[in-house]
Order: sequence, then C-alpha cells, then structure tokens
Amino acid sequence: YISTKIRATKTSQGYFLHQCDVCADNYKDGYYDYAGTESLIYVNNRNDGACWISGISDPKETCIDIPEKSPDGYTVIGIKAHAFRYNTAITSLIAPETVTFIGERAFDGCYNLLTAYIPGVFSMEANAFDCCSALKSVVYSDRLTTIPSKTFYGCRALKECRAVSSNKNLDTVTMFGYYAFAMSGITNPTFSADLTPISLANQPFFSCSSLGRIDLSAATLTTINGFSNSSFTEFVFPQGITTIPRSCFASCYFETMTIPDSVTTIETSAFLYAGFT
Repeated sequence: YISTKIRATKTSQGYFLHQCDVCADNYKDGYYDYAGTESLIYVNNRNDGACWISGISDPKETCIDIPEKSPDGYTVIGIKAHAFRYNTAITSLIAPETVTFIGERAFDGCYNLLTAYIPGVFSMEANAFDCCSALKSVVYSDRLTTIPSKTFYGCRALKECRAVSSNKNLDTVTMFGYYAFAMSGITNPTFSADLTPISLANQPFFSCSSLGRIDLSAATLTTINGFSNSSFTEFVFPQGITTIPRSCFASCYFETMTIPDSVTTIETSAFLYAGFT
C-alpha cells in the first residue's frame, strides 16, 4: 500500500489514504481536523507557554492561516522578523487575536500578498509589509496606534488599512514613522485627534498618488507636513492650523483646498510645482 496524506481544510477533515499498488483496494484512516496552515514553522524558546511563527516549510503555500495553538499546544503570539520575506507564493494572511506582534520585514517583498486579516496585532516593526505591491486590504487591532517606518512602503494597491472595529482608514493611529505609507495606494485617510505632530514631519505619505480625501479635522496641529509629491481630491486642515510650512504641498496635485482663516503664514515653496487636477 502507498500512503498519501490528504490535507484538512476548513470544511473537511484531513486523513491518510492508503492505496494498493497491485490492485484497486484502498482505505482511509488517521482522520484529523483543520488547524491552520500545516507547514508553518514554530519557535518555542519561551517558558511561558507561548511561541512565534518563524516561517514555512512549503514554499508553494499560498494561504498563511495561523492557529491559536501550535501542534505542541503553545499559544501563538507573534510572527518573527524575516519570517516570510520574499515569499512570492503567499496571497493571504489570516491570524487569530492571540497574534499581537509582527517583526521587521516579516512580509517584505511578498508581492502577491493580497489581504492581511490580523485583528490582534497592535505592534509591528519597520518594513513589515514593505513592497507588498499587490496588497489591497489590512485589518488590524483597535489597540494599534503606531505604524513604524516604511511599514507599507510601495504597497501601491493598498486601499483599506483600518482597525477591526472601524470603517475609516487609519483613524486609530497616532504615530507614523518615516515613509510609513510612501509610494502606496492608501486612500481617504482619517486622522486621530491624538495625532502627534512629528508624525507628519516623517513624510509618511510621500509620493502617494491616490490619497482621495485627507481628513485632519479632528487633529490639533499648528503646522503640517508629510504630503509632498502626492495627489488627492480634497484636503481638510486640522483645527488651529497657523502655518503651512516649506514644501508642504510641493509637487502635489489636487482638486480642492480651502485654507482656513487661522493660517497666518505660508512659507516659501509651500506649493512649489503644485497644481489643480
């Protein structure tokens, strides 16, 4: 008899199929339930019953479906740095709420990744999804308040990036790292009332070509930056804005902008090479 493992799916049990190589006889045994992607590699170097995902043994796996528990019974709490870097087969990521952390460059260069449903993740390191050019949707934890440097750099297809309980992009985020969304397709960002001033100084939306409506109405800032070389349809200024700084909208293209009466200073080159579409 030749034995073949038939993988479990979300809708059917897995089992072992045994077929005779002489006659047509066959039988099945070893039934088991679906428990996420089978070829995930777990690292259990902790003493608290927790583990991380460090990669995958099957490079052709397309769906990364992480279970709450490893086969050894450890709770899966994170994805290690470089775990899936340059894996071009992956198209989707699904993680349970136990997974709260994604390491540096974990999915860097996964240019076929389309969706990431990570409702427990509130901590990510730099470049986590760098150059995931096909990535369209990311749903993360309500507790995520910081998006580090170049997390979504070059994610040109990205349209949805929001907390699990929100229907607005980025409205729970208070801190953006350097070039966090540069050259991405992010659209219609709505900013938190607690947005830190340094966030926009980090040029998080540099060279974004489809920002749509930028809504900073809830934020309290006296100066802004971070949108140069981008395109948008409408810009809603924050409350109390007094200064439009140097190069703020340089090389931007937009449909409409109403500068509030609170603005007293427009610095040199604030609108250098900017124009209406």
